Amino acid sequence: AEAMEQQMKGEERKLDRSLKPFKPILGEALMHQFSTKKQTDELVRGWAPKGEIPLIEFRKHVRKVVEWPHVKDIDTFFREMDDDDGGTLSVSELQNVLQTLREEAKESDKSAEKIRERIAFFKRRIERTHEVAELTRLAERADEQLARLRANKTAAALLGAELLRRNAKIADLLTGWAKIKDGDITKKEFRLNVWKMGGAGNGLDELKETQLDELFESLDDDGGGSLDTDELKAALVQMREASQETDKEISRLKKSTVDLWKSAKAAQLERRRQKKADEMEAAAQREQAAREARAMEEAAARAEAAKAAKLEELRRRKQEEKDAYDEMIAEKRKAMKSAGK
Repeated sequence: AEAMEQQMKGEERKLDRSLKPFKPILGEALMHQFSTKKQTDELVRGWAPKGEIPLIEFRKHVRKVVEWPHVKDIDTFFREMDDDDGGTLSVSELQNVLQTLREEAKESDKSAEKIRERIAFFKRRIERTHEVAELTRLAERADEQLARLRANKTAAALLGAELLRRNAKIADLLTGWAKIKDGDITKKEFRLNVWKMGGAGNGLDELKETQLDELFESLDDDGGGSLDTDELKAALVQMREASQETDKEISRLKKSTVDLWKSAKAAQLERRRQKKADEMEAAAQREQAAREARAMEEAAARAEAAKAAKLEELRRRKQEEKDAYDEMIAEKRKAMKSAGK
């Protein structure tokens, strides 16, 4: 889930407008404010009524279309378009570049929709991962709770379990205990009679003297050192009922644990299959993205080569014009010199 959260944050950053550079922002503004090529062309003609626009005017008009605090970004964009370093841009040059920005913004808008779909995809997967983890935690907690109940070996729990197993009336049980003087039972008598109930692995005969004394003292509310028959009956009934409730809780937890683990394991299996399918899809998307990136790089290289060729052709023509002009001047000077003779 943590890795997916990082990927989702990476996708969200792609949509963060504050992180976008100048040209995409200008393209978005043009796309929203001037929906057709005709409108963009008319905008440019309004910027350059004399057919060309210098840097200062370009900067002023651009900032009417988009609020951008960094003037140097606008200037850099201008110089990128100014191939011949003449300090001005023609209407046709600017129309073509701005139209390209609009088209790129449209493609970026489509890409943004795909990014939003990816973010939604990651959110679903993260939520499902958390659900699977929570199911697993619930099953583990149920296991722990069941283990704690089964491991309860206190004197009260063991005595209650034995009373429940014997399913005998408490009054009948007490008649079998050693004779209680004056209707009371002392700590020692309580201890000896509980030990006598031990056997068949019920653990009572293994209880320590201190354990039984602590149980006795917890029942001896007035601290008199003895329990009357009614107090003892009530305490033993309570222990038996507590053991009965514990058995019910163990049965409930056993079923609950089985159901929880069944659900958790099914969810884990489904998540593993989903993860494998996602990884395969991601690999295919990476391959597709790599192909598209290569195609874009090749297209950019071709565009750069075409731009360089165009610039070279422009320089060649200027040189030819200069050479022709120089030749014409030389001819005129020659003619004037001949006429002077």
